[in-house]
Amino acid sequence: MNGKWPRCPLRRSDLSFVDAVRSPGPEQGENVLLAALALIGIAATLIFQAHDTKIAREEARRIAIAELLKMAMDDPALDEAWGPVPADADRKARRQLMYVNMIISEWQMSFETKALPETRLRAISHEMFSGRPGRAFWEEARQVRLNTAGSKRARRPVLGEGRFRMNFGT
Repeated sequence: MNGKWPRCPLRRSDLSFVDAVRSPGPEQGENVLLAALALIGIAATLIFQAHDTKIAREEARRIAIAELLKMAMDDPALDEAWGPVPADADRKARRQLMYVNMIISEWQMSFETKALPETRLRAISHEMFSGRPGRAFWEEARQVRLNTAGSKRARRPVLGEGRFRMNFGT
């Protein structure tokens, strides 16, 4: 060799890949469309998974709190760990308030996940708030729940009538 590169004759067929890149055919357009649809599908799946994960986390948290409340309902010493218990507190009434709290927390989770329709929620809440324990709980907890509602759906009034109208704050 004389320091020069050997000449290789190039044929047009050797560059066919260049033509394909420059002018995509109908099958390449279909591939792009399929890839875009797949990407949209993946994004939607990730959004749904994030929503489901949030619900599962919230449910696990509520289950843990319910277990702690059950323990406090059974043991006055553990009840005091939640905060000062008034000296004149009726043990039965206090246990009922804790129990009503657990019921309402379950309703809240079911309502927020759309497992409990509003019409059914109104019916069961009307029944509970017709009794003394339900009304006593709501008088004590109403303002805190209203002030700490975490979402628009939670702030929306759905339970009870008149002064016992309630919504689901956490």
